[in-house]
Amino acid sequence: MIRTTPENSIEGTTRKLEIHPHPDMQSEDSSASASDSMRHGGIATSEPESAGKNTPGQSDCAHVPIQPAALFVLTFACGFGLGKLASLEFLSGSLIRNTGYVAVASGMMLSAWAILCMKAAGTTVKPGAPVTAFVCQGPYRISRNPMYLALLAIHLGLGLILGNWGVLLTTGILGALLDRLSIRPEEHLLSQRFGIQYSAYCGKVRRWI
Repeated sequence: MIRTTPENSIEGTTRKLEIHPHPDMQSEDSSASASDSMRHGGIATSEPESAGKNTPGQSDCAHVPIQPAALFVLTFACGFGLGKLASLEFLSGSLIRNTGYVAVASGMMLSAWAILCMKAAGTTVKPGAPVTAFVCQGPYRISRNPMYLALLAIHLGLGLILGNWGVLLTTGILGALLDRLSIRPEEHLLSQRFGIQYSAYCGKVRRWI
């Protein structure tokens, strides 16, 4: 958008051109910047949009009332006890057990991969800790929460190895609890801290898989 303003000089009145970018162009530039980060699979370590602008009482930490590891132990213990009330014969086969080993191994490798990526970004893996960056490379290109996905895989795998239907059943409960008590608070904070950059990421990558 071009605007002219008068400017007085010794020789007379001249006119000075001032060029101001249209607001829509600025918005498009911001979106393009976020998209470029996603295309290159980089680590978003830029200064959060809300840095230095926290309102009184606003925290840099997500409120996670119960740690994910505690939820894992709780649901596993409840499921194991429930499964002991009755046994299901079809869960005792070697194929089922071997599938469980694969699920546990896959979950452990996925978790290790996610931790390495977070360490490389210089951010903590502890739920509820201060947010310094969000990661969008490695396993985070296919899931926004690969570490929680890994917990579900391990929980499910242990249920198959043990042939315990109760543990298999509570895997779904664990997923619901993680979504409600861990994932949603964390994603809400990331959205506040990183704004359009995180919104663009959420638009391309699913919460689970």
